[in-house]
Amino acid sequence: MRIISSLVFFTILLTAGLAWSANDNLGASDSVPVGERVAGYLQTMVTATTQAMLLKPQTKYPNLKLEPIRATIIYNPDEETLDVTLVGSLQDVDAVKEDFNFIRKLILGFNKKLDYYYEVTLTDEDINLEYHNVPQNKTILKFENGLYTTPEKGKEEETPRKKS
Repeated sequence: MRIISSLVFFTILLTAGLAWSANDNLGASDSVPVGERVAGYLQTMVTATTQAMLLKPQTKYPNLKLEPIRATIIYNPDEETLDVTLVGSLQDVDAVKEDFNFIRKLILGFNKKLDYYYEVTLTDEDINLEYHNVPQNKTILKFENGLYTTPEKGKEEETPRKKS
């Protein structure tokens, strides 16, 4: 009886060991820049928030009746900024500027959590924005370093900053 118990015990250990070792890569140590982790967190939070806006009609998103916000957020290691691309079908530059203002406020609204989780506090200068019109397959507007740029026209317009 003791031999059978021992065999069963070792079989369970062997099986558990094989199952555990199949996932070694999930626990592998890898140095990921904080910016990458912040971008991933913000991508999740912005997506969840903007999807829930349809359920809360009083949300102060100016273009809610026109289209939902669809955003991708990535970390740009060369500039050490977050690059946010909004995609949709807006053509009006002023409507896109309203989207930019809304998404900047939304992202900066997560600063308390970002500070808690990653010891990072974002400012406007940390966020680059671009709006891509999908049906026309063109960029309508960019916002980088305090300037709006319309790529097709090469026009730059400085935006006044509020002093915090």
